[in-house]
Amino acid sequence: MSLINEYVNNLYKKAKQKDQQTIELKEETRLHLTESVEELLRQGYSYSDAFNIAVDRFGGVEQIEKLISIMQIRQKKFINGLLTIGISLLFISSILFILMLFLGAKHDSVYADIAYQLESEHSSTDKDKILNEESFIFEAKTKNQKEGYVYVTEVNSLIPFILKSNLLYEDNNTYITLQVLDIRKIGFVLFIISLTTYHVLFTIWGVVQLFNKGEVKIWRVLSLLLLNIVGYGLITLNKKFMGRMKNGNYIKSNHSSY
Repeated sequence: MSLINEYVNNLYKKAKQKDQQTIELKEETRLHLTESVEELLRQGYSYSDAFNIAVDRFGGVEQIEKLISIMQIRQKKFINGLLTIGISLLFISSILFILMLFLGAKHDSVYADIAYQLESEHSSTDKDKILNEESFIFEAKTKNQKEGYVYVTEVNSLIPFILKSNLLYEDNNTYITLQVLDIRKIGFVLFIISLTTYHVLFTIWGVVQLFNKGEVKIWRVLSLLLLNIVGYGLITLNKKFMGRMKNGNYIKSNHSSY
């Protein structure tokens, strides 16, 4: 059976030894060959002949190389798919952020008009009517220092405080404070979430690339984690530089030998 184990280990020497798919395929191959050899031994073949026949039936190196190639292609597609998702999220969130900056500016003018209307109306009923028409205002306060009246209204909402902004307006000794939903903050939060997602997926992609090439080192992983695409660029430049250095030393050593 040691011959089977040696043969199986040699078949899968190009595959990633710690990969679960590789472990399972090696075990299936070992089991298949063992069963074939035992069956041939019962038919009267010698162990050497039984082993050779079992290997021929299995398909040998070509079949294993195809299986390994398929595994690598699937892994590459999966990891590239993750990177595509990260880049797409970042791109979409960037567009949404720019759009929400524009919408936020438009909302500012709307809030300014509402503040002017609140300043013009002295009746609480009229003020309530104005505010009920705008669902993005959660709190309004007006205070007139000269006449001494104060108006306060508040709407309960489940919107987090981080997405709200307080706007202050002043006109004719009247101070108006509006607590509103800030569209720009929503865009910013979405952008940060997408940027973080992209950063994590790109780091995973980069580490997998390094792992496949057998080049995983702490400083390279830290470069990916801290500098992202810039870090990957530095890793690539470092590899090219080291390659040229090795080639230069090789040429010098050849010249010196002459």
